[in-house]
Amino acid sequence: MKSVKLAAVVSVVVALAALAGMEWLSWCYMAPLPPDPGCEVALARTAAKTEVVRRVRDGELTLFQAAASFRDIGATGDANDEALCRQVISWASLEEEGGKSAALVVRLQDELDDHLLDNGGVVLGAE
Repeated sequence: MKSVKLAAVVSVVVALAALAGMEWLSWCYMAPLPPDPGCEVALARTAAKTEVVRRVRDGELTLFQAAASFRDIGATGDANDEALCRQVISWASLEEEGGKSAALVVRLQDELDDHLLDNGGVVLGAE
């Protein structure tokens, strides 16, 4: 009788271990989840802003044109036009390497400072 009970207990333990192992294996081999659409939008905005900064660096866009592009790309919060210019300057400091970054940031900051002195503020589209 003891051996029957022992065999039953061993059988239950083996069955539970097998189930736990199967659960673990199914968790390990789950198919990856599809990307969140919000992540795709954020990545697209990041790529677009990076391209805008490249165009500023290459002299294709002014600071104010780049700020307008940042506004059009979206996800800038409640940024006013001057804040958008500062976002471009901030992105430029991150996108560039070494001394190029410092020179670009100084040029853009000078462009903004001169505009603020001359106009008292920034209104995109009015430059």
